[in-house]
Amino acid sequence: MAKEKKYVKVQSEETEGKEGKVSYATDSKGNLHKVEKESAESRKGRASSKRIIAVLCWLAAVCFEVLAIIRLLGKGILVNAISNDVTFVIICIAIDLIFAIIGSLFWKKANHIDPASSKQPVKFWINNNLGLFVAIVAFLPLVIFILTNKDLDKKNKTILTTVAVAALAIAGLVWFDWNPVSLEDLELDKAKIELVNPDGIVWVVKDAGSSHKYHLSDNCYHIKNREAEAITIEEAYERSITDMCNDCYKKALKEKGYTSDQIDKILNATTEEEVESIIDGIQLQDDEIDENTEVEIEEEWEEENLWELLWGLLE
Repeated sequence: MAKEKKYVKVQSEETEGKEGKVSYATDSKGNLHKVEKESAESRKGRASSKRIIAVLCWLAAVCFEVLAIIRLLGKGILVNAISNDVTFVIICIAIDLIFAIIGSLFWKKANHIDPASSKQPVKFWINNNLGLFVAIVAFLPLVIFILTNKDLDKKNKTILTTVAVAALAIAGLVWFDWNPVSLEDLELDKAKIELVNPDGIVWVVKDAGSSHKYHLSDNCYHIKNREAEAITIEEAYERSITDMCNDCYKKALKEKGYTSDQIDKILNATTEEEVESIIDGIQLQDDEIDENTEVEIEEEWEEENLWELLWGLLE
C-alpha cells in the first residue's frame, strides 16, 4: 500500500478525570479546532439521567390521565377550581400530552447518547418502543372510558374522544424516531473513520437543520463554502447526524493509499468485524508483497555477486 497521508491533522492529549480527552483538529484553512472527547462512562451517566427524567415525565402523564378518569366517574375532584367536567378532562389531556412528549424527547436523546445493542434484542426493543407503549398507556384507557361512559352526552363524548385520540396520535408521532441507531451502527462507523482518522473526529455543518451527513474534511465540496465544526462521531450520533459522506470518505481512503477495490469493500462492510477482516486481509497481502519483493532483491543481489565472482576468476 502507498505511503500513508494525513487527511485530517489531529493531535491528542489526555485530560485528568473521567471526562475523557481533548483533541485538536486543523481545518483546511489552518485553523485549530478543540474537540472534547467524552468518556464512555460519562456518556452512559448522561443517558441514564435523561432516561430517569423521561420515566418521571411519563408517570406524571399517566397521573393526569387518572385524574381525568376520576373526574368522569363523577368524583368531585377540583370542582371548585374547574366546574365543567369536559373542560377539566381536556386540560388533563393537554397536560398528559405535554409530559408524554417531554418524556419521549428525553428518552430518544438518551438512545442516541448511549444506543442499545441489537445483539440484545429485548433491551433493544424496549429502548426503541417504550415511548410508543407509554403513549398508548397514557391515552388509550381514557379513550375507551370516554367511549363507554353512559353519563356523557353525544356531543361531549365526540369532543373528548376527538381530543384524546388526537393526543394519542401526536404522542406516537413525537415518539417515533426517524433516524434510529444501534450500538453496532456506531461501532461500524467508528471502525471506518479510524482508518483515516484514529481519533474519530468528523466535520459537520453548524446549524445543519435536517441534514444527517457528517464529513471527513471541512474541505469536502459539499460543505466547503459553509461554516463547519469538528466533533467526535459519538457527538454526531447524539445530534442524529449518522450518515457518512461517501465522497470525502473515498477521497480520504484514496489519499491513504487504498485501491478502488479495497475502498468499495470497506464502504460495503456492514459490521465492525467485517471492516477489521478486510483490513487484516489487505495487511496480509501487503506483507506477502513485501516478502516477495525482499526475495527478488536477494536473488538479484546473489546473481550480481555471482557474475562479479566469475568475472574475477576470468581475469
